[in-house]
Amino acid sequence: FTYSADNLTLVNNTLMTTVNAINTGGYITSWEIEPAVPNGLILSPLLGSISGTPTVVQSMTMYQIWGNNSGGSHSVFINITISDPIVDLDYNPENATLTRGVLMTPLNPTHNGIVDSWELEGNLPTGVTFNDGLISGTPSVNMTRTTFIVWANNSGGSSSHTVNLTVLEPIVTLDYNPE
Repeated sequence: FTYSADNLTLVNNTLMTTVNAINTGGYITSWEIEPAVPNGLILSPLLGSISGTPTVVQSMTMYQIWGNNSGGSHSVFINITISDPIVDLDYNPENATLTRGVLMTPLNPTHNGIVDSWELEGNLPTGVTFNDGLISGTPSVNMTRTTFIVWANNSGGSSSHTVNLTVLEPIVTLDYNPE
């Protein structure tokens, strides 16, 4: 027997497409797998197919599967990798006009899923920081509209979102004395 696929790349908490055993020999009376299938997956005791919804994340792991009958056993190897779903990342607002010397309203990312690491493309103005997706601080320099790219990364891949920042001069306070 063989399998319709021998390298499976699955997504955590997502129903997989069933992988079927293709039997070209005698009738198989029992199936075995080593190590045990990942949580959420099953090896069909009747057909030897692998199906289900994985509930764990794992790097590529090799599995040996045996098809047995009274004449003996035959085994094949398959690799299973399970990654996180790619994060859906958003910033609202994604355009912010700041004032030099004034504490900004923090820009918090919204996302689903697990983020293993964050990255920022571009140099934020002095006084503004980036930490775990959060953009915050008090800008100490002016800046024309600049686009920054924020990346949210996990085992499933990376997603990005742009954020546009502008830093303006403080409003002039004008006074005449005496009026």
